[in-house]
Amino acid sequence: MAMQTGHLLPPQLGAPPGARRLDSPPRGSPRRGSPGHSPPARIGEPESRLKADVSLPSLARRIEAPKKMIDPPAAVELRPPTRELGVVGTADVLRRFRRDHGLFAELSLAELEDLAELISPLGFRRGEILFLRGEPASWLGLLMAGRAQASLPQLTGSELRLGNHQAGEIVGSARVALWERSHARPYTLRALEDGCIAVLSFDQLEALRRARPAFHHSLLRVLLMQLADSSGSFFRGCPVSSRLKWNLAAFTERRVLDFLVRLRDEGKLLPCADYHSLLALACRLRVAQWQPRVSVLARGEPLEGALIVLDGKFTGFREAGSSPSVWFDPGDVVGLEYLLGGVQPCPLDVFAARPTLAALLLPSDLEDLRREYPSLATEILQGFYSKLFSELAAPHPEPLLLVAEASDKVKFQPSESPIFATTPLRFAGNLSPEDVQTALKLAETTASTPRGVHPSARATSGFSDVMEGAALRDDVAIRRYLSDPHGLTASWAEQ
Repeated sequence: MAMQTGHLLPPQLGAPPGARRLDSPPRGSPRRGSPGHSPPARIGEPESRLKADVSLPSLARRIEAPKKMIDPPAAVELRPPTRELGVVGTADVLRRFRRDHGLFAELSLAELEDLAELISPLGFRRGEILFLRGEPASWLGLLMAGRAQASLPQLTGSELRLGNHQAGEIVGSARVALWERSHARPYTLRALEDGCIAVLSFDQLEALRRARPAFHHSLLRVLLMQLADSSGSFFRGCPVSSRLKWNLAAFTERRVLDFLVRLRDEGKLLPCADYHSLLALACRLRVAQWQPRVSVLARGEPLEGALIVLDGKFTGFREAGSSPSVWFDPGDVVGLEYLLGGVQPCPLDVFAARPTLAALLLPSDLEDLRREYPSLATEILQGFYSKLFSELAAPHPEPLLLVAEASDKVKFQPSESPIFATTPLRFAGNLSPEDVQTALKLAETTASTPRGVHPSARATSGFSDVMEGAALRDDVAIRRYLSDPHGLTASWAEQ
């Protein structure tokens, strides 16, 4: 019986061990440049001479596969086939899978581009066999588009369907787990519709282990976790890793960046971040959409990440059936404490008050940003912490943050856990009302506000609300203040 493989593979992939390529010369024939090799015939020579010197194998002849293909693949290195999608387009698809599905979360954006150069995207047609049961497992693939079905043959001639695979899933990777008999394909994979699959040979993976062990380790974690999810679904009915709770909307990075720039310009989110920082953040955000009166989070539910409201409004309820306690407008962040390392569960029941768009940001995204762009990650981190400090201080005046460091910290034993308060303290620091007012006045007068600057203007906004008047300093003084705020603040305070 002839072995049929899909057109995705180069001639050396999927062939039985020891079988020669269709386009290779017969064994025993002299090679080019050897003494027994005849040079090609020249123009004008008889046709009989051409037939005598050139002997091509029949392309219609098929390679006969052995009955049981349980031998390991051939020892020769398998070269990747010619790709049908450019590196730039491949990298865009990988980034989308990483952002929307959490795939390749262990890899940085630079490593994703390296992976895009390694893999070979190839198109397939509906009904084509991507790989056949019993053939050597010489490559693994990432479905970039389309769907495929895995099946096993039955004695009755029908097929036992195992499952369907869609874009964003890795297939044919069992060999990385080093299971016994994993060197041969255990099932047949057939395309259900037109699509594209990115091929990575195991020889490439082995070369990556020797040349770049850190990159190989991160990629191997992705492949093994995909296998663990498949095994968990098959044996226990649920995957091992967690999945995002909300359905993600199709948003381009450019559109997300436009939202972030508008919120920054309005002073609602990350007012001190520059364009490059917002762009790096936009590449890692996932956008979800809710309709009015749809539940977003439940009180006591563990948080997966933070939700940055881009458009619309969320409503939070501390008690069921009570009036709304908190409103989240564009620029507000739900779950900011968890994003920055907190362990507090969701303290509210959160619903969408109107059609709302929000961007999901995971702690792993900030860690990835730190590895990729440390300086940009610092701007983003400082901006989020500034917003967190404002939320922690509310509804108390923000100048009290200056004396919060001096208060007693709540301590608990390692075997205990702190009791999370659902509402802020009525009086900050458990001080009396008189002591709170005293502390507030002292905090406000420790360093006086420079003359000519509106009290409501913040340093993070670049002092855009400078008052006009006789007390206004000239532009040179303002620029000096922005470059050396401590020195000029002291000089102005002396006056």
